Amino acid sequence: MGIAVGPGAEDPFPMLRKRRPGLGRPGETRLSDGAPDPEALETRPSDAAHAAAADPTQAQVLPSRPQHTRPSIPGQFVGQRRHAARHSAKLCWTWSIDTNNNAQGAMQCFGLDLYKDETRGGTFSIADQVARFSKAISDGNERYLDVASVYDGSYLKDKTVLITGGNRGLGLALCKRCVEDGATVLVFGRKQSDELKELGCIQMTGVDVTNTSAVKNACRKVVEQGYQLDIVINNAGYFYGPREAVTPTDTMNYDEELKQIDICAIGPLRVSACLRQANALKNDAQIIIITSQAGSLQWRFTQNKNVGGDYGHHMSRAACNMGAVLLGEELRADGVSVVLLHPGFCRTEMTRKYESIWDAEGAVDAPVGAMRVLFEVGRKHESGSYINCEDGLRIPW
Repeated sequence: MGIAVGPGAEDPFPMLRKRRPGLGRPGETRLSDGAPDPEALETRPSDAAHAAAADPTQAQVLPSRPQHTRPSIPGQFVGQRRHAARHSAKLCWTWSIDTNNNAQGAMQCFGLDLYKDETRGGTFSIADQVARFSKAISDGNERYLDVASVYDGSYLKDKTVLITGGNRGLGLALCKRCVEDGATVLVFGRKQSDELKELGCIQMTGVDVTNTSAVKNACRKVVEQGYQLDIVINNAGYFYGPREAVTPTDTMNYDEELKQIDICAIGPLRVSACLRQANALKNDAQIIIITSQAGSLQWRFTQNKNVGGDYGHHMSRAACNMGAVLLGEELRADGVSVVLLHPGFCRTEMTRKYESIWDAEGAVDAPVGAMRVLFEVGRKHESGSYINCEDGLRIPW
């Protein structure tokens, strides 16, 4: 059963139009009061398309509910849309017409949509890690392949930066790079580090990001010692080693899943919230959260296609992303931005379980990963952005 639309066709949505007066033509986004949505930018039927449809006998027949075909390879999607120029938190129903003038129904929810072009005009990164790395090589992308050639950390001079989890791996590399670029670096960690001491970092020890009392005490000390933070980099993280799977053998570990969520999702929120409550942030401070591409739901259909697995890791990063977006909205009025950064694939102890694919997927050493992260910090992305530090492009939710 289909729904006929076009001149002369019976109105298929009389109740909807009654409840939302002024509902526009197919493809036009309307708010709940019937007014056009000025922020939404989607593909609408052109005037020429409407003229061509003037003949009532040429009414398009639409499926009674959205019918999407799962793409066979990344980038092959149903329908054709332009993505929203600005983020909009408005739930809407839209109709689109493809290049063959065939109308198709699609639900666009909070900016999530299907695209023929996975990069959405070159603004989004691509899901397939091997293909992404190969494309960077074929394109001669210096930003991706040699970030040192474009890196300029001069913006860090005389800035005060707080880093969590700074005693090893990416965190330690971030501390070293910030110090080298002229920043004063504070570190929240569980224990003292001789290497950080030699760098001249101000260490606040006994701080586990899952311990609210310890985090609050450390945040108070930041203010008591006279520091106001320009940049906070929530880097502390945890990745459970064994691969979780439901079948064929049960390797699920629910306690470890909760641990990952507490460290990787609630941890950054806990630290950032306590800093704000202690008045440790400057009015224009940047809160950076080191997340992962693993938090992208859309990319699971490529990176975990037909296999799933690693539940705690992926759930913790998705929860992390949600918390960051909400925090960014709450602190927007204060001038504080919250940005999510996937550092790229780094050769660290946390990713050693994937050592066999480091080369094929372009994994880099921690110092290079640190430059990638700080390069993006320097770009001052809009609050709520979710960025891949390998290429500087957005990651879809």
